[in-house]
Amino acid sequence: MKILYISENPEDTEHLLRLFKAHFPKVQVVVVKDEKASIDALTIDGPFGVLMIDVTLRLSDPSLLAEKLTDLSGSRPIVFFGPRSFVESRVKDVIYQSHDANQLLYRPYDGLEFKQKLEIAIKWTKTEDFEQSVLEVNREDFLPIKIKNFYLYDSIPYEAFLDIGNEKFVKVLAKNKKYTQAFLRQYVQKDVKNFYLYKDETIRFLESAILMINEKIERVLTLSTLTDYHDSNFNHKALIDLQIGGARLLQQVIKTIGVLDSVKRLTNNLIATSMHLFDRTKDLTRILAAFPYKDKDLAVHAILTNYMCLEIIESIGWDSKTTRDKLGLASIIHDTFISNDKMAAIYVLDDPALKDFTEEEQEEFKNHPIKGANLVNYYSGYSDVDFIISQHHENPHGKGFPNHVSSLKVTTFAAVFILANRFACLFLSPWRGISVHKIMKNAIKKLVVDFNVGNYKDPLKALEKCVEKIF
Repeated sequence: MKILYISENPEDTEHLLRLFKAHFPKVQVVVVKDEKASIDALTIDGPFGVLMIDVTLRLSDPSLLAEKLTDLSGSRPIVFFGPRSFVESRVKDVIYQSHDANQLLYRPYDGLEFKQKLEIAIKWTKTEDFEQSVLEVNREDFLPIKIKNFYLYDSIPYEAFLDIGNEKFVKVLAKNKKYTQAFLRQYVQKDVKNFYLYKDETIRFLESAILMINEKIERVLTLSTLTDYHDSNFNHKALIDLQIGGARLLQQVIKTIGVLDSVKRLTNNLIATSMHLFDRTKDLTRILAAFPYKDKDLAVHAILTNYMCLEIIESIGWDSKTTRDKLGLASIIHDTFISNDKMAAIYVLDDPALKDFTEEEQEEFKNHPIKGANLVNYYSGYSDVDFIISQHHENPHGKGFPNHVSSLKVTTFAAVFILANRFACLFLSPWRGISVHKIMKNAIKKLVVDFNVGNYKDPLKALEKCVEKIF
């Protein structure tokens, strides 16, 4: 285990190192003299289980330094040491009380007191498994994740490691522990490209599942042109189920790991599959009839929204590949940061049904349009999709969120997406005992009441035309 020791005082340092040697011979103490050196040590020599800060530092406020170091490295015990008068005047109560294992060590240093207080701090460190934080394993056992992905979260459900060479990896992020963007920037500034996740059973399963679905979809996309998608024996449901399974997996991986290259490949494959089936079927009723209404989770909602976008823009005459791709990406990732599938049916923050969810879920719902829009930055070639996603909970009367955009200010692309998205929600809700045709008619009636205004008019007419041609 390592302790980071920060002091300009050589006499104190010599004395305290002797006490370490006598009472904690297995502990490695890394000694630095100032703030800059301490920050460098965190990146190069960490992780450290305990921080020791001399309260007589001339160029740094010990309380502010403690705050900065824990922002970079995460919460851990701090031992403030020095003359009692300096400790009492320079260590803020809020900093000292920020961790149960923080300690105050007064000069002159008593060996027994030193041992007792350091034991408390080190005991916490052992419970956090810092002694096992440097691993020597096969590089193939680790999954590289670009640091950019970690900006999506403030904690992750896995431990993250730094590659320090010679098949050695040092733990830099603990499982489910909060970290800050300042912490990430320290590594970016040192030109660190990736952190690494140890491939436990869950990560290995997710990797193999993504690979399997990508390969299955790619086989479908290369089917012979002789395949008749209008044949009554053609299994539309199997293909749509494959898409839904892919969307479900994609959302899970993004929420917990990030936008991996395999995730980008899967995203492109899901978008291509929707276009492939839509173009070769030309039968919206057959496609809608294949959806598993009993599930109606966020993945089902995402894929159905994609098909409805294709139907609307074809009717309008905007169905270029670029437009289809953009609306496809918006469909698949827009609700990624919602954890409760039942929230797909809620559109406004004053919906009474929102109170049925936990405070954490409500906060997720409030923030998910902007977080979803930020995901677009992890894909290339999809300009303007962030605006579509950020506006997907706006409504014609300016009572939506997050920006209360009215029907005259919403972008036309966003209007198409909002209508497709809400049609999908209305279509999935009353599945039991009602025909596909009746569900479609009822959905259109509800949309006409609210959306026959401003920039929603043309997309709404296109959607009405789509439904009318079926009957």
